Amino acid sequence: MSQGADYYQEFLDEAGELLSELEVVLLGLEDAPWDMILLNRAFRKLHNLKGLGAMFGLDHISGFAHEFEDLFQRARGEGLLVSRELVVLALEAKDHLLGLVENGGPAQGEAALTGRWILKRMRLAAGSPRPGEGGA
Repeated sequence: MSQGADYYQEFLDEAGELLSELEVVLLGLEDAPWDMILLNRAFRKLHNLKGLGAMFGLDHISGFAHEFEDLFQRARGEGLLVSRELVVLALEAKDHLLGLVENGGPAQGEAALTGRWILKRMRLAAGSPRPGEGGA
């Protein structure tokens, strides 16, 4: 195996571990959405995944993780209530990130649309649509 392949396997292993841990945290938030320890852990997993993606030049992973991470930053610092709807959407976003990791390349076609749709629904559920995004 080449050195590049070795490094990419390290990325896959680390990203897979972060996403598995994120899923556990998100499931915990279903029952305790106010738990700052869980909110901080979710933020940290996404922050680490964002950095890992950037380190490997995987901007599509880093960018998606960054927008996903923003939700937890708001919950930690701005008092955003993490509703059951947000947890369900966060689990969907986690699955989308897993697909991005497993596929290696940027999301294209339907996968790209799915990612944008997930993020839009998350922003709307959090009460923060981007300008021009009003309603569903």
